[in-house]
Amino acid sequence: MIKFFRKIRQNLLSEGKNGKYFKYAIGEIVLVVFGILIALQINNWNEYQNERETEMMVLNEVSENLDANILRLQSMIERCNTDNHSADIVVSLLNKKIIYSDSLNSHFPLALNPADQESFISYVGYESLKNLGFNIIQNNGLKNEIINLFEGSYLDLKAKYNRADDLDPEIIKFRHQHFLVRSKPEGGRWFIPIDLDNLLENKQFESHLVELKGLRGWIMLTLNQCLKETQRVHQMINDELKKN
Repeated sequence: MIKFFRKIRQNLLSEGKNGKYFKYAIGEIVLVVFGILIALQINNWNEYQNERETEMMVLNEVSENLDANILRLQSMIERCNTDNHSADIVVSLLNKKIIYSDSLNSHFPLALNPADQESFISYVGYESLKNLGFNIIQNNGLKNEIINLFEGSYLDLKAKYNRADDLDPEIIKFRHQHFLVRSKPEGGRWFIPIDLDNLLENKQFESHLVELKGLRGWIMLTLNQCLKETQRVHQMINDELKKN
């Protein structure tokens, strides 16, 4: 192709057609520039497509991350509810509304269970997004919602659990002083009172029960809020994935 254009130029020059030669030269320059612009446009389009594929990949990963977090948050809420139910039963024993029986031994460990975070929320998909850069997400509203969920709501929840950790040593010490721990055949634990009469008159015991229940209730407010926000952001991501 280059030889073909060169031959045309040489013929025009040899024939002395300078006017036509300059017109042809300008046309050739325009053609080259036009070709370069087309190549740049194709390259930009390819880069755009690659970025969109990467965006969909990372949004899929964050969506799967939130799937797992929804299950974890639901489990944590259920755990708090179960522990508080046992606390109510044990408080009823202290208030002499029910009579002690061996079945209560399975309620003592739950009632005295600190607000632990064994199955805390995952940041796996979010870390992938951070590594790629938040600007990979074109939808600014969605990008901000994801960041606010992980950097705002989840960190607030973690901070509350960290505050709850301050109470753990005192609760653990009390349990060791007043209960024998036995494993249940079906899994879990029994707390068997060492001195039942002394335990029922122990004001610190009731204080711990009330304090732990209030702490779980405080945490549950944030757990429920995090669950709602996680479900909402999860739906937003899925809607974005369907559009693309």
